[in-house]
Amino acid sequence: TVSNERSVIFHGRDSFLSNFYYAPIVIDNQTYSCNEQYYMHKLAENFSDDETAAKVLREPDPARCKNMMRSIKNFTKREADQVGKKLLQKANEVKFSQHPDLAQLLLQTDNKEIGEASKDKQWGINLNPWDRNVLHSANWSGENWQGKILMEIRKSLQK
Repeated sequence: TVSNERSVIFHGRDSFLSNFYYAPIVIDNQTYSCNEQYYMHKLAENFSDDETAAKVLREPDPARCKNMMRSIKNFTKREADQVGKKLLQKANEVKFSQHPDLAQLLLQTDNKEIGEASKDKQWGINLNPWDRNVLHSANWSGENWQGKILMEIRKSLQK
């Protein structure tokens, strides 16, 4: 995680802001190793792929969970995007409510813009973490869904 006076940028599983960060969450009496495991499990369920959903539950590694998305039967990116934001909104809300230490770290980002440094045009800012322009939000061309979710949660925590 790097920051300046206006922005906070995160990348990778070592950042507490990442969906890959190991912060177990419990939703509907099911424990997930991290947000990504929850997300992939619920995506597989959304597409009625019980086999892949069960595999995701047995796999605590977030990168391996994400790779299982390719094997979800009847998967469509459009439908995944429609449900994905809601799923990760919920996962992040739970993560920061069940981990007060992480909520405090999120609050310490003040009112800075939060961006996920990745070439993902939807979830990230469409810049790699080593890009020299990464801390200047005017250069972000991605939709930054993950950053926006985190800023919404931070705002509700500030109240």
